[in-house]
Amino acid sequence: MSLANVTATGYRAVATPVAGKSQVKDGTCAKLGVQMNGGTVTYAANTSAGALAYANTSACWSR
Repeated sequence: MSLANVTATGYRAVATPVAGKSQVKDGTCAKLGVQMNGGTVTYAANTSAGALAYANTSACWSR
């Protein structure tokens, strides 16, 4: 888990899977991210090596 872009109004948290553990096998839901920006929450997911693109919805983040 890592935090980035931490400000008074937001942050970005990313959970990256550990090599050799089961989360790595979760395909496009292996790496997960959540971003708070001025009260708006966006979500992201991708493979372990893939870049995260934040959006209002994500198949890996059901509500």
